[in-house]
Amino acid sequence: MAPPPKVLVPPKAELYTVRLPEGITGEELDIIKLTAQFVARNGKNFVTSLAQRESNNMQFHFLQPTHSMFPFFTSLTDAYSSVLRPEEGVPALLKELREGSKDLTTVLERCLNRLEWDRSQEQARQQAEDKIEQERMQMSMIDWHDFVVVVETIEFVEDEYEGLPVPPTLEELKCRIWERRKRWKWLNQLRRLRWKWMKRRCNLLRKECGQHSLRRMKEQRRLRWLVMMRLL
Repeated sequence: MAPPPKVLVPPKAELYTVRLPEGITGEELDIIKLTAQFVARNGKNFVTSLAQRESNNMQFHFLQPTHSMFPFFTSLTDAYSSVLRPEEGVPALLKELREGSKDLTTVLERCLNRLEWDRSQEQARQQAEDKIEQERMQMSMIDWHDFVVVVETIEFVEDEYEGLPVPPTLEELKCRIWERRKRWKWLNQLRRLRWKWMKRRCNLLRKECGQHSLRRMKEQRRLRWLVMMRLL
């Protein structure tokens, strides 16, 4: 009978361990480590002034958030800050490490558990990458031009048109269009006649108002003349 599979327990996070990114050179590593140490000692204002001062220097482009080495630089800075400015949890961590290092078996079990955990995580990552690569290979093997387009013939039943109105003929459509044009022409003529009548009516009203005002002016002049004659 096979032994039951061992249940892996996730190890504690590594507070002071930063993994090196792939493809980094020795010179880049030295510059990033030294810059991270100065930032951890002098604070975030130092990295802001340094980024502004060295904006045209290719060696300090890792200070830009869009650079591929920026996460590595940030992790290094946090690790150095934890060492230079320890928090309240550090004494408890040191006490735990001292007590855990007394028993050699516990230390070996903890190391073995981390090794197996890292190995399982690497296998899971590799399986995911293999699955993606296999799907990509299967998609590339498909001949997208080797498809046959099937065209179906739609058949209409004779009784399908029952109950529908009879479509108009070409002559009927022409007559309808001609009647609609005549109607629009008659409406336009009616609008023009109405506009002319309204315009003529307005002119007559203006003339009547003008004659009324002229008659009123003559009466006022006559009254003034009579008043003057009586006064004399």
